[in-house]
This record gives sequence, structure tokens and C-alpha cells, in this order.
Amino acid sequence: MERQSQFFSHVPLGTSVVSFTSVTADDIVSAISRLPDKSSSADLLLLSVMKLVADEIAPFLTELFNHFHVYWSLPIHIQRSLYHAGN
Repeated sequence: MERQSQFFSHVPLGTSVVSFTSVTADDIVSAISRLPDKSSSADLLLLSVMKLVADEIAPFLTELFNHFHVYWSLPIHIQRSLYHAGN
């Protein structure tokens, strides 16, 4: 018997990426609020902290997700910041 995930559902055959819709800041805040109150030691941002700052980070995550959805890449200013953060 296959175990069902409580967070993910099966996607019907024939579903494609173009069927995704853009997200709003309210969507992001709502999704963050529904995350389980568990963090991993590998998490760079604890979920409890993320939930506290959800309203502040939602506009940035909205831009990131919507840009990636359209272009399948990160915005160039985010690519640069990730590159510089890693050096």
C-alpha cells in the first residue's frame, strides 16, 4: 500500500507547468503559516522565525516565485547576491 503524503498530492497525467498560476504575497503568507512547526538543523532560517517575519519576506518570495515560474531562472540580482554570498 502506498503511503499518502500529508503535504503533497498526486498530479494528474497531462498536467503541465503552464497550468501554474502566479502567486500573491497573501498566498505566500498563508503557505508559510501552514508549515509544520518543525525545523531541521540544516535550515538556515528556523520555521518559527520565518513565521514571525512572513509578512516582511512575502513580497520578496512572491517576486522570486513568479519570476522563476515565467523564466525558469532566478532574477539576475538574486543570482548575483547568491554568488557573492557564497564567496
